[in-house]
Amino acid sequence: MTDSKGRHVTVKRTREALNLTGSFQYTVKEGDRLDLLAQKFYYSPRKWWLICDANPGLMYPDDLLTPGQILTIPPNQG
Repeated sequence: MTDSKGRHVTVKRTREALNLTGSFQYTVKEGDRLDLLAQKFYYSPRKWWLICDANPGLMYPDDLLTPGQILTIPPNQG
């Protein structure tokens, strides 16, 4: 890929957007963690990235955990 200054840069390919059919909203509470939310909703703490991907307006995973923040929780992808 070429950046705005004409330099060639290497970029990583992103994953395809999730199909959010059946997603719901969750309001973050004090003490929530992404691994614990993933365990609660997907029965696997390793699926925390599904929550991150479903909330692209928040740049960093820690931004998701502000108490009162409303998150989109997507359906389990398998």
